[in-house]
Amino acid sequence: EPEPEPADRPPVTYTLTPSGSYLSVLVRYDRSALVAGHDHVLVARNFTGTVTWDPDDPAACRISVTVPARSLVVDPPGSRAAANLEGETPEKDKEKILENALGKSQLNAASHPDLTFRSTGCAARGDKVDVSGVLTVAGRGKKVRLPMSIAAEPSSFSARGSLTAAHADFGMKPFTAALGALRNEETLRFTLSFSGAP
Repeated sequence: EPEPEPADRPPVTYTLTPSGSYLSVLVRYDRSALVAGHDHVLVARNFTGTVTWDPDDPAACRISVTVPARSLVVDPPGSRAAANLEGETPEKDKEKILENALGKSQLNAASHPDLTFRSTGCAARGDKVDVSGVLTVAGRGKKVRLPMSIAAEPSSFSARGSLTAAHADFGMKPFTAALGALRNEETLRFTLSFSGAP
């Protein structure tokens, strides 16, 4: 007798958990500037979000993530090594870097307290899923496409991917000092690593 058709599996909504999840932004200094600066990583581990995943229809996925700007931490333990950066950043420098990052010309956290990502569609491509959506930083949204590696089980969900964007995409300006002799690059690299449970 032929084997019975597998039963349809309903979509599952997972709540993202801070443990094992993070969003990081790699900021590099401009090597063409007159003064050498320091690369650093801004990491958020305190965020909220959900993922709805249909195991029979990856195109039906929905992802929503909200990151409080003031939850960002500069170069937490392990983040520089993960980004292939050498050395560590002194604590006193971390405070100043974060103050600059949250300031008016960059994240402008006083007026725009959250960074958000909202998916608009998904498409399976090989062993990855292309997640399209809107990434909103400093109050301005940018349409992005994020190739993600996704593992979904009835009791757990994980996804990881990265993308590049520019300060200007969000109406921001790279940090500068010493009349522009020291400045950061225009390009930012975002890495998202999520885990969650129903």
